[in-house]
Amino acid sequence: VKPERGSGIFFSYIDPENRVMDTGFTEHSGCPVFEGEKKIVTQWIRLGVDTENPWDSFNTLGIKKSEMEDFESDGEEEIDETEDTSSDEL
Repeated sequence: VKPERGSGIFFSYIDPENRVMDTGFTEHSGCPVFEGEKKIVTQWIRLGVDTENPWDSFNTLGIKKSEMEDFESDGEEEIDETEDTSSDEL
């Protein structure tokens, strides 16, 4: 992107058609300033945020924390610690 005084750039981490987060295609960097100054503003926009789903109800991957808790508790298996399944023989 060629810089232009007073301009900005917007890019999204989510494909607007299938609403899937990218896997690194929005990776970017900034160039050093040799003359003048560079000002940077970051505005994070989280998909799905509203009054019923505040921004802090999502984890860093954009998944609702309550859904992750449900998923994690469904995957837990009960372990009987009284049963010895190990063997001393090699």
